[in-house]
Amino acid sequence: MMRERAKVVNVINRVFDLLFTAAAFFFAYLTKSYLLPENYRGLVQHNYVLLLLLILIIWYVALRSQGVYRTQRLKFLRTVLWQYFKAVSIGMLVLFTAIYTLKIENISRILLGLFYVYNLSLLFIGKALIISLARRYRAQGYNSRNM
Repeated sequence: MMRERAKVVNVINRVFDLLFTAAAFFFAYLTKSYLLPENYRGLVQHNYVLLLLLILIIWYVALRSQGVYRTQRLKFLRTVLWQYFKAVSIGMLVLFTAIYTLKIENISRILLGLFYVYNLSLLFIGKALIISLARRYRAQGYNSRNM
């Protein structure tokens, strides 16, 4: 029973991480389009939906390869956040390599920099909230085995 529940929670965790990543891209897009000073504002016409799809694929693989989705019950928060930092940084390197290799032109570096900062922030905040809620839940005696 607990193993099946853990699988469902893991899938939900992955979906939320990808939603946070998509939201970070959207916030970076809005910031670049409307909130930056006039000299840095605006984007060249480009299909950013395809870029977002590429990002989501890369992020899924990077997060999974860095062990973000393994059990984190006994890990310190800073260890978990360090895994996220490594995964997002590796994801950015892979993204830059893919953009160069696929010869995708006119991608704003400012947009990608904003996305990096927003993505790390959203993932850190989301994970910190989830871990603190899970610890509080376990402290109340839930989510533990009684033998």
